[in-house]
Amino acid sequence: MSLLIKDIQLLNRLIRTIPIRKPSEINTGSMADIAFLLLIFFLITISIDQDYGISSTIAKSFDVPDSIQISQSSLWVNARGTFMVNEIEVKETI
Repeated sequence: MSLLIKDIQLLNRLIRTIPIRKPSEINTGSMADIAFLLLIFFLITISIDQDYGISSTIAKSFDVPDSIQISQSSLWVNARGTFMVNEIEVKETI
């Protein structure tokens, strides 16, 4: 047992004497420059297809009359079943 205790004491002294290091940091100062250069490189080298839109045929313009004429008609049906349009009798054609 005494050997085991001595070994543990020796290990404790070794652990105390080993300096604790801070984790090493990565230098990120030039990372922004590299990202910017890669962005410029890809913007220059990528070819972008031109989109010309959807092709469609647009109707030609038509003349609009200056005034619109409204005509009024009347339709009459009498008890015998005869039709009259603007007081003119219309014969049934079915």
